[in-house]
Amino acid sequence: MLVSQDQFNSEPIPLVCSAMNYPWGKIGSKSLVAKLLPEEIDETKPYAELWIGFHPSAPSKPKHSSINPEDYPFLMKVLSVNEPLSIQMHPDKRTAEELHKADPSHYPDSNHKPEIGIALTTVRLFHGFKADFSDTLNRYPELLALVAGRSDREGMIKQVIRHENRAPAVRILLDRLKAQGITTELEEIFIESCTRYSADDVGLPLMFFLNLVTLKPGEAIYTPANVPHGYISGELIECMANSDNVIRCGLTPKFIDSENFLRFLDMDAKGIYTTRDKEDSCVYDCPEFNVAMLTGDSRVTIDSTSLGIVTSGNGMLGCHALREGDALVIPKGTFQTSGDMTLFIGAEKLSVESRI
Repeated sequence: MLVSQDQFNSEPIPLVCSAMNYPWGKIGSKSLVAKLLPEEIDETKPYAELWIGFHPSAPSKPKHSSINPEDYPFLMKVLSVNEPLSIQMHPDKRTAEELHKADPSHYPDSNHKPEIGIALTTVRLFHGFKADFSDTLNRYPELLALVAGRSDREGMIKQVIRHENRAPAVRILLDRLKAQGITTELEEIFIESCTRYSADDVGLPLMFFLNLVTLKPGEAIYTPANVPHGYISGELIECMANSDNVIRCGLTPKFIDSENFLRFLDMDAKGIYTTRDKEDSCVYDCPEFNVAMLTGDSRVTIDSTSLGIVTSGNGMLGCHALREGDALVIPKGTFQTSGDMTLFIGAEKLSVESRI
């Protein structure tokens, strides 16, 4: 029998979680995802994502009790990124419902997918389009062939994505950069990506028009609907609405939906950056959920259903001993934490007091 959160409001429930072995993940024991799993690590396999939550694609399994997935409208993940992910964006609620109804094989649910990424190591990502493309086109004139006839930013992006023969411009740019030597981080990413994807992949020229962002450990970025983005490298925690809907547009062998990408794209939408001011525990506040990062002696008050994952160390949550890799459902209430662990909790609403 399924029970609601209110019916088991005293004890955390351990979870057995699923790992995703996408090819962009870090290999074997180089991956934090692999280290968090209880099973033996396969040193030949990529470990890309660990899912904590109850999405139908990879629901976590409670070690005891039963849980009603509808009580958990959000999903947490640990990501270990070795290679760039697809350039992608996520739909808002109305768009998700439309896409799911029209194409459920590629859009598996009707939920939107706002998300926050919190860096555990240095994380690099593409995020949103640059405010001005003139410097990009001056520095990389080969791209002019792909935007000919357009002077507005949105028109340029449409031209690049819909261009029927991008490969010659990409090859000419690649040859020049190889001959003159790499001078920027973006050029290095481009050249490495050219070894993985054909010259006609739209993500190769498109990356030059996107912002290249670096997050330090503890820094975070919130990504609302219709913002193009893609992680490049690093390890991080994500918390998002409970969805697996992704509108992809390049740097992937998966299904690419360029027209819907352009249809719903917001050229001026921006993420919300959050900087952690000190080493104490803190809360990352998002429009639809909160994420707490707890270290050392802290007190957390949870006002809703919540999910948790210990990413390092050992410690106590109230009277419950936790260690690295433990994932759990945490009931409503106030808990004291201690020890050297780092515990992330995602919830609709929570608050934290540090160094109590």
